[in-house]
Formats: sequence, structure tokens, C-alpha cells
Amino acid sequence: MDLEYFKNQICDELHGAKMYIKNAIEIKAMAPDWGPTLVEMSAAELSHATNLYKMAEQYYAKITSQYMEPPKYLKDMWDYITNEYTEKTAKVKYMHTLFNK
Repeated sequence: MDLEYFKNQICDELHGAKMYIKNAIEIKAMAPDWGPTLVEMSAAELSHATNLYKMAEQYYAKITSQYMEPPKYLKDMWDYITNEYTEKTAKVKYMHTLFNK
């Protein structure tokens, strides 16, 4: 495992979460009983992403603890992971809010 692994896995889970909630919103009128299931699946993917992000945080802390200042490539990768996680999580949560209106 490395930061690249965490980046790919987190992005994959967030993409899945987004697609499930997008489908839930789109199908809501045609098949109302499917929506809650898709929302639940989206929430599960979001939870997976959160768990992976927490693991990545711990991993990053361990690998950078040996440096007075982390190397630029590690910091850049961590910044990318954090930005992607923060932005995409917010979007998916907002889509959940839209579904519930």
C-alpha cells in the first residue's frame, strides 16, 4: 500500500457513491421503491471512502514522521487526496439532500 493506492481507492468509492445517488435522483419518480436502496448503497460507498481516508491519514502521518518536512511529492499527493475527498464527499452529501427533498 502507498498513497497512490489510497488515492485510487478513495476516488473509486466516491465515484460509486456519486453514481448511486445520481441514479436514485433520476429514478425517484419512475421507481420510488428503488431510491432508498440506491441511497443506502451510496451511503455505504461514502462510508468506505471515509474509512480509507482515515487509514490514509494514519499512513501519511507514519511515513512523514521521519522527516522534519515531508518531501514535496508526498505533500502534493496528500493535498490532492484531501482535496478530492473533501470536495467529492461534500457533493455526494449535497446530492443526498436533494434526493430527500
